[in-house]
Amino acid sequence: MESFKIRDAFQNETISYKSFKQEIDFKEVNGFIVIEAEFNGQLRNFIFDTGASVILDTDFAESIQTVKIGRLKTVDSNNKKRKVPYVKIKEIKIGEVLFQNTVGSVSNLNHINEGACSDISGIIGANLMNKCIWQIDYAQKKIILTNEIDSLNLSGKEQKIKFSAVGKGVPTVSLFANGLFCGEALFDTGFNGTFLVNSNCLIDTTGLVEKEVSSAGVFGFETILIKTRIIDSIQLTSAVTYKNQFVNFEENVKRALIGNSFLKDYKVTFDWKSNEILLEKYSNQAYETPIDFGFHPKFIHQKIVIGSIRKNSKAYEEGLRLNDQIISWNGIDYTTETYDKYCKHSQNCKDISIATLTVLRAEKKLIFNLEKSEVLE
Repeated sequence: MESFKIRDAFQNETISYKSFKQEIDFKEVNGFIVIEAEFNGQLRNFIFDTGASVILDTDFAESIQTVKIGRLKTVDSNNKKRKVPYVKIKEIKIGEVLFQNTVGSVSNLNHINEGACSDISGIIGANLMNKCIWQIDYAQKKIILTNEIDSLNLSGKEQKIKFSAVGKGVPTVSLFANGLFCGEALFDTGFNGTFLVNSNCLIDTTGLVEKEVSSAGVFGFETILIKTRIIDSIQLTSAVTYKNQFVNFEENVKRALIGNSFLKDYKVTFDWKSNEILLEKYSNQAYETPIDFGFHPKFIHQKIVIGSIRKNSKAYEEGLRLNDQIISWNGIDYTTETYDKYCKHSQNCKDISIATLTVLRAEKKLIFNLEKSEVLE
């Protein structure tokens, strides 16, 4: 009974304006697109996520007036299932555009909030976006939402990709890797990577690199193994081909993902009226081999830990491991004011080429001296 009530509520979502064009700014925070939106009169920060439906953080949902609809089993990005409450939000305002009777689920988003280093109150998802047309200008950090494609400044050079709107409107296309069909892929601005594909599609294992990752979903963390390599050819809907793409492979991926690390090279237009995605490349810059320290930090349970580690890296060879607690990095003490220091480091780490790292494991301190190296070395 509750599932029918929630389904009917999704069908009654509306947008108040018939003709509009609104430009808003966004922030890029740790790979996430973060925008401001007003929920029932309260202006807060939200992650802009084409791969999800609207989600409200539990504390925020309790602070605004919503209409409870029921509870429904939901699956997060780590395939964890949980029955969560759904509510109806009377008014959501983005810029001056008003969305009415929008449905959202309610979950504790503390771990996502911490990872984004921003005060996040929820997620703006596809069930709200599918009412109009959205253009993301990654270079200018601008988003335009409009009801008319002709109101956008399109060059005519865009690659056009037809998509299917899955579930509550998530843009989905067929994906091929080196000519092999790898299933349906979601255009997912809530995903920080380039391409994520099921390991079943990994035929050629030459040049393969493995990485252990502590993956954050709506319902918590999960340790996963990701395999990475360059794929000569990625095709979307067998019509558009992209050469030499950095692709991650993971077991138990139901649908492939196309994320911000790929999309940010383009001005991206999501046209839900015509079910088309338009990609206009900013420039024809040469491919640059990615480099890193072999690991990435993550803020988990009030500590900075090794959130991912590459198995071909010097860091792994010398004994650094997933979930080791970082207590010092280049002389900075990370045992006090931990969260603020983590967020500051996240903004500045791209400019750091040498790392002297002290970690704590089983009450024992370990020291590592590391330099950046090629990811696929």
